[in-house]
Amino acid sequence: MSSAILDQPAHETSPETFAFLPTGGEISHEPAFETMLHPAVENALPPALTELVENIKPASLGETMRSVFLDLARLLDYLRLIEKKVQQDQLLASTFSVFTNIHKGSLALIEKLEADMLQLEGADEELLSTLDGISYAIGHEIGRVYGFELVGINDPQSPPMRAKLERAHGMLCNCFQQSTIALTQVFNPALDGEELFNDFHARRDEALLLYRDLWNLVQLARRADKECDQFSVALLLAHLKRFRDGSMCFLMYRDWEEYERFVKKVTAARRILEIGPALEGLACYLETLLGQVRLRSVLANLSFIVPETDE
Repeated sequence: MSSAILDQPAHETSPETFAFLPTGGEISHEPAFETMLHPAVENALPPALTELVENIKPASLGETMRSVFLDLARLLDYLRLIEKKVQQDQLLASTFSVFTNIHKGSLALIEKLEADMLQLEGADEELLSTLDGISYAIGHEIGRVYGFELVGINDPQSPPMRAKLERAHGMLCNCFQQSTIALTQVFNPALDGEELFNDFHARRDEALLLYRDLWNLVQLARRADKECDQFSVALLLAHLKRFRDGSMCFLMYRDWEEYERFVKKVTAARRILEIGPALEGLACYLETLLGQVRLRSVLANLSFIVPETDE
């Protein structure tokens, strides 16, 4: 089912799939980057997952699930290798190679999942449905990343390379983490991302801080739009600057430029007829950002209490 998303069998790769790949001369080379391409995850499952797999019965099913978990862990390990490198404005050779390996590994995992579903025919319906959903999700995200996000990555007319690389990295990481969580919870619904991923707690704290600060900015922008007085606008501008110097670093890089553009419209306004629309536009944009942050996987299943406005 999932391979149909790519309009090709899972084990084949069409030329269009690699349309994003630049020529060798457009890549910044690093010494011995080949040593990065073999993450050692053969026995690197988190303790909670290791225990879960050992308790799956029959043992043959446990081994099948262990193999799937290891493949997902390997793909996540590849992404960790280049987590800092995607935050640069050039395509390093190691980054290029890792994205290529992730693509190959993802297609191989889709093929394995479909084979496992045939082998497990007649097994628990929830397990089969989850495996099918994971296969679909990985195929869908691979199609988006390699068929859209990374296409023409070196085109001068395309969005900044750093924004494209960060978005592709985030999409893949979210997909593989959520796939791991979904499969885990078939066997133990109590296990969540915080227990499965070392960085999950830190990322959740960052997202919560970002959410709180954006919520405060929305309230200040709405207040300034309503009152249009010097004090409320000055208060908003002060908090906008504090946000830029603080938790804005937790926004997706691609959002930074647009954020600055909306803020400049407010600061450039000199008359009431100008400031009103500028404040309305800023408030709407901040609300959009707030909604995007709320959908981050690290905030899934949290019950939100509206924070107090930090003035």
